[in-house]
Amino acid sequence: MSAYGRSRWWLGSLVSLVCALPGLARAQGSHFLIEPQSGVVWSEGAGGNTAWGVDAGALLAIGGKIRGFPPRFYAFVKGTHTVAALEDRSRSTSLGEIALAHSYGKTVGGARVVIPLFSCLRLNLEMGFGELFSTHTYRETGLRAVSYSVDRDVMEMGLGLSLRIHPLWSFGVMAEHLVSLDRAPFGGQASGTPSERLALSSMRGTVGFHF
Repeated sequence: MSAYGRSRWWLGSLVSLVCALPGLARAQGSHFLIEPQSGVVWSEGAGGNTAWGVDAGALLAIGGKIRGFPPRFYAFVKGTHTVAALEDRSRSTSLGEIALAHSYGKTVGGARVVIPLFSCLRLNLEMGFGELFSTHTYRETGLRAVSYSVDRDVMEMGLGLSLRIHPLWSFGVMAEHLVSLDRAPFGGQASGTPSERLALSSMRGTVGFHF
């Protein structure tokens, strides 16, 4: 399937999910959510070392609750991008310093379930599918940097807590784990792109605007 075809498939899936929620929109309360988020993202680098970075993005969601049933359901789409690349450095007596940096951008659509715990504390559960756009850069002392870009299909799961301390806004923290559903192409492997299925984890803070 082409990149254009995959984009149409993700968009069609999200629209179908939104259309499946007409009963939720009739429940009382807010139905739209805008949630800026930023945090730390990491993955296992070469030799088992952990490469760290920072990302930022936002989530847009629509949903509501079924009357008499506490959980609230949302269909969402979100995008994030690394603002400080994940970088794994090593030093060789013959090659000098070697660095492999990874920058990622992603677009994911899926569903979130918000479960009231007590008072204003909420448990957030997420699952989504989408596209990861990655750029991998290899640097070696004395040589020109080599970069390669590749797009990969991904699945992401999230678990978090939020405090709904006002009807219009909330604060929270979300832990997420993303895995690729395909392998990097051969050309990407040659320039440092992970050849196995990619896995990224993140911990980010969120600010939600409800209306």
